[in-house]
Amino acid sequence: MLAGLELGNIPNDDIQFVIDLGLCKMHPYGGLTIANPIYREVLPRVLTVTPMASLPMIAPTWLTPEGELNIDALLTAFLKFWRQQVEPLLSSAGYHEIAPHIVLMAFLHRVVNGGGVLEREYAIGSDRMDLCLQYKNV
Repeated sequence: MLAGLELGNIPNDDIQFVIDLGLCKMHPYGGLTIANPIYREVLPRVLTVTPMASLPMIAPTWLTPEGELNIDALLTAFLKFWRQQVEPLLSSAGYHEIAPHIVLMAFLHRVVNGGGVLEREYAIGSDRMDLCLQYKNV
């Protein structure tokens, strides 16, 4: 669901359970959605706790001397991080189908801790999760 994938073979009782807990709801046009904006923020954060705790110290090489976000440097830093850390982080993720998403979000949470916002939008059945990183003027 977080990765925008179809739910697949999920028992009806499990779906009803997350609805009964109030975590998810049935969308008026069909499909299961996360129930509210707070849960849209909290659920991915809970899933990224272990990968975030596993991250080594990362120097913010993606910032200019003025403290602005340098997109090219951010992409370079993420690719370097991905190549060095992907195996242990993916193996520690409990949900292998969304593990790459969780690793990316854990990395981006490190970026936004310096003064940014990470917004997410889930599109079930579209095979994607949209992320929007806002950092100062970028």
